[in-house]
Amino acid sequence: MTKSPRRLTPAQVGYFGKGIPDDETMSELQTAYAKRVLESGNVAPHVVERFRRLHVLHEKAFHRTKPDKQALLEGMELAKELLPIFHFKVDDVDWEQDS
Repeated sequence: MTKSPRRLTPAQVGYFGKGIPDDETMSELQTAYAKRVLESGNVAPHVVERFRRLHVLHEKAFHRTKPDKQALLEGMELAKELLPIFHFKVDDVDWEQDS
């Protein structure tokens, strides 16, 4: 297996600490990164619409009295499609590089 090329600096994903961040910080970085990608204006309108649909499905699946299994399954499929667009790969960040 080949290693992913190290293309991103910690600062490019919004991290200004030292070393690899903890899980909670990583989650916050991923969320902020997705928001920046979405707001950049460089995402095709149909992809933005699919991203919005994912959030609707998340609400249906998890934030109701009775979870919606169909919404969960549809959301999982949509998330697999959108993940490479709206999230960075942890291995693609050179965490040892100064921010």
